[in-house]
Amino acid sequence: MKGIISIFAFFFLFYFSVLSQELTKRVIAEDMQVPWEMRWGHDNYLWVSGIDGMILRVNPDTGARDTILSQVPNLVRYPTNEPGLLGFDLLTKDNRTSLFAAYTFEDKNNVIYIRLIRYHYDTISKHLVEPHIVLDNIPGGYSHVGCRVKCHADTLIYLTIGDGGRLDNIPSQNLQSYAGKTLRIKIDGTIPPDNPFPQSAIWTWGHRNHQGLCITSNNIIYSTEHGTQGDDELNVLKKGGNYGWPFVEGFCDSPTEEQFCKDSQIIEPQRAFTPTLAIAGIEYYDGKKFPQWKNSLLVASLRNPFFSVFPLNVNQDSVLDWWKYPIIETSRLRSVCVSPDGRIFLGKSQGDHYGTKNNSDNAVLEIVSEAVNIVDNPKAISRPEAIHSYIKDKTLIITNAWQLHSFKVYNNVGELITYSHNNDNNHSELQIPINYQGLLFISLRLKNGFFQNKALISIIN
Repeated sequence: MKGIISIFAFFFLFYFSVLSQELTKRVIAEDMQVPWEMRWGHDNYLWVSGIDGMILRVNPDTGARDTILSQVPNLVRYPTNEPGLLGFDLLTKDNRTSLFAAYTFEDKNNVIYIRLIRYHYDTISKHLVEPHIVLDNIPGGYSHVGCRVKCHADTLIYLTIGDGGRLDNIPSQNLQSYAGKTLRIKIDGTIPPDNPFPQSAIWTWGHRNHQGLCITSNNIIYSTEHGTQGDDELNVLKKGGNYGWPFVEGFCDSPTEEQFCKDSQIIEPQRAFTPTLAIAGIEYYDGKKFPQWKNSLLVASLRNPFFSVFPLNVNQDSVLDWWKYPIIETSRLRSVCVSPDGRIFLGKSQGDHYGTKNNSDNAVLEIVSEAVNIVDNPKAISRPEAIHSYIKDKTLIITNAWQLHSFKVYNNVGELITYSHNNDNNHSELQIPINYQGLLFISLRLKNGFFQNKALISIIN
């Protein structure tokens, strides 16, 4: 019993800490091309790629922007599909910054390929110069092109490549094709000698369309992958690992999948999501701005108006939980960027797939934590009448409600159950129906700016 009480106490204190902060958003820059990728630059600016071929430097405080590349050469873009300027990453070495970007182009037969190109940043002209092809003729397609780029240890590049929307010849399971793979190359485009397959850039295989890639401080590689109608995946990418597509979606949980997994030594995901969330950009977080998310993964979602936090174990090779946070967004959240001091930025596009309606709603946001005061003793507030909250007969009751500005009720995984503003100053008591059984967390915002947070148990007979 003592152990159970201790676990509950830790659980309560942790969520008390989470709910002691109000999350909101700040629009930094808008009316832009779809911000497919964002990176924090050596100059303390956000570097942002637009899917139509533009790369910007954006001041994270004022939103002022500079165009450092107006157009990637020979880029092919189909506005209702995925091709365009996709992932990129920055590498600053010996006081020189290089940008490695992936984009789609067509050959003379109108076949779509992906190209990895390198630019150097000219600090005098403040433009990207000296384009150089690092890796060429990677299989692409009208859909499922991936594609994230991640530099590592100043010498390596990881690159996610989707299956191109093709199931003919099963390219994801074909080690002679780079489609449906994670690639690993040196920054000069050559093959590292310790890759799992001789003379091949393939690091992992059996992927459908992985659109997120990050590396933790312990060098654990995570990716997010889009499923079909279900089974989005959050994966740890292991050297030489086969992740099963198209014969396995999510976990090995059907008879045919079980047999294929056994025969082919399939690596199952850390998490699978049905219905799909269209999880996209991912970053590892170890910052100070949001201490409750330290040693976690931050994941953007294209299909739902929230972003996800996945706390990791000490070794960082396993996901412990899933917390969801609404950002009050109706648009698609595609990219995540974390600054060295722990600020969190999101790239959003409109409700359609690739921002084809117009660019006005495409934006860069910052997640902002509004630190609040926690009132442990309700009598400490400026008015003598204490405000109380409790649940009785499927009803949340709040006393002395004239002091209340608003309230929010969450369940134990951070989902918002109900919320409201108090627009009537005359009510001494509010009664709100609660059709929920289990542990709830109540956050009360008072008119004097103070917050009260409380854990309650709701029982439905």
